[in-house]
Amino acid sequence: MVRSLSGHGGLEVPELGRYLAFGMVLIGPRHYLDGHCHAVADAEACNGSEPLRIEVVHEPVDGHSVWETVLTHDAERAANAGHRFLRILKNQTGARRYEIIDGLSVEADPANHRLSVCAPATMHRDSLGSFITGTAMLCYFKALQRLCLHAAVVVRDEHSVMICGPSGAGKSSFAAALQQQGWSIVVEDLAVVESVGDRYGVRPGYGRLRLWSDSVEGLSLSDQTSRIVVGAEKYYLPLDSSADCSPALTSLLFLGSRLGDGATDLRMQPLAAGASAMSLLYCNSLAAYLNPAQEVADLLAQCRGLLTQCKLYELNLADDWSRLPSACAEFAGRLRAPVPT
Repeated sequence: MVRSLSGHGGLEVPELGRYLAFGMVLIGPRHYLDGHCHAVADAEACNGSEPLRIEVVHEPVDGHSVWETVLTHDAERAANAGHRFLRILKNQTGARRYEIIDGLSVEADPANHRLSVCAPATMHRDSLGSFITGTAMLCYFKALQRLCLHAAVVVRDEHSVMICGPSGAGKSSFAAALQQQGWSIVVEDLAVVESVGDRYGVRPGYGRLRLWSDSVEGLSLSDQTSRIVVGAEKYYLPLDSSADCSPALTSLLFLGSRLGDGATDLRMQPLAAGASAMSLLYCNSLAAYLNPAQEVADLLAQCRGLLTQCKLYELNLADDWSRLPSACAEFAGRLRAPVPT
C-alpha cells in the first residue's frame, strides 16, 4: 500500500497522534482518530508493549508480498446476507488482508505491529475513524485468532458481566443505563476475549459507547454525547475505564427480543450451558463467517470455556427505554440471588 497523494503532487505526511485503546497504544493519523479514542501523551505507555502503528491509504498496491487466498465470498451473496467481507488473504509473514465491500480493505500484520486501512478518498473522516476503531481493529484481532464477540462487558463489585445479543436488542442502552447506576463499562461492541490466568476476561475497548438517538433521549444523555458522524443518528457516550483487561467474567447474558408495551421492566431466567447456549454464543461472535475452518475448533473451545466459568441468563428488556433504570435495579438484585438448580 502507498500513502495517498496530496493536492500538491507530493506525498501527504499525516500528523500522528498516540491513543489508548484495546489495552495498547495506537499510533495513527490524528485527522481520522481524534475524537474516536482517548489521546495519550508521548511519555505514556501501556504495559511497555510496542505500539500498534496505523496507516490510512487510498491506493492499494501488492508490493513484493505473495498473497494466498484463505476465504472468499461471492459479492452478491455476501451483500444479500448482510456480510461486508469478500475475501481474506495471507502472506508468508503471517499478515492478513481483508477485502471489504465499498472499496475498503485492511491489512493486519500483528508480527510487525502494523495495521493498514485502504479507503476511498471520498470517505468522511469521521466514518473512517469509526471504521478504524471498529472493523479494522476486528481484522487485527481476527489475524491474531482471538475470539471477538458482539458484546458489552460491565463490572461492579465482584460481578463481571458480558451482555450479548443481536443488533437492536439493547446491549448498548442497557450498558449505558447500568453505568448511570454505578457500573463500569469495560468494553462495548467489540469484545476481544483474553485469558485471565486459567479463566477468561476481555480487553478494554476504546473509551466510547455507541448509542442510537432514541437511547440517548430515553436515558437523558444528550448533554453527555456527541455524534459519531455529522448528520448520523448514532452517538458516542464517553466511558470511564482504564483497566488493561476485565476481571474474569462471572455472568453471561443473552438478550432476546424486547418486551412489548405494558410488559414488565425485565424478564430474566437462568440458561443451561448446553448446545443452545453454545450456539447463541458462537453466533454472537463478530463476523463468524470470517473464521477459517482450521481456527473454528479453537474458537469453539474458548466459547465452551466461557460457558463453563459463567452463570448464564436469558434476558429481555422492555421497549420503553425510560424503564431501563428500574430494569437495571431489578437486574442487580437478581444477579445477587442464587441461581435455582
